[in-house]
Amino acid sequence: MSRGLPSKKALEAALPLAQVRGQVIFFRQDALAPGDFIIIGPGGIIVVRVKRTRQLRVPLTAVEIQQRETLALLRSADLVSEILRELWLWCPFGSMRFFRLENKCLIELDRHGRPTG
Repeated sequence: MSRGLPSKKALEAALPLAQVRGQVIFFRQDALAPGDFIIIGPGGIIVVRVKRTRQLRVPLTAVEIQQRETLALLRSADLVSEILRELWLWCPFGSMRFFRLENKCLIELDRHGRPTG
């Protein structure tokens, strides 16, 4: 897992997808911020953390293990319950996966924020 500031290329890949879902507001670049940006739109307010990974096509349990520090940071953020928390994983080969944290569960989403499966 990469540490520190978010990957510039990952954020560039995420921005157009985020803008489809609503207005995007970036956090100050800080590794301890709860996310990289928030989306304000019809789906509500969403805090998003974008992470670069080379292992994108792994089971959900592996995502939870590989991204445990990022997920812990998202879970620990002192946010009201109406604010959603999402993790977006970007692979340098051009693919992305999207996940929402709900209580202690990680739910995979499509690019529009709808649960898959």
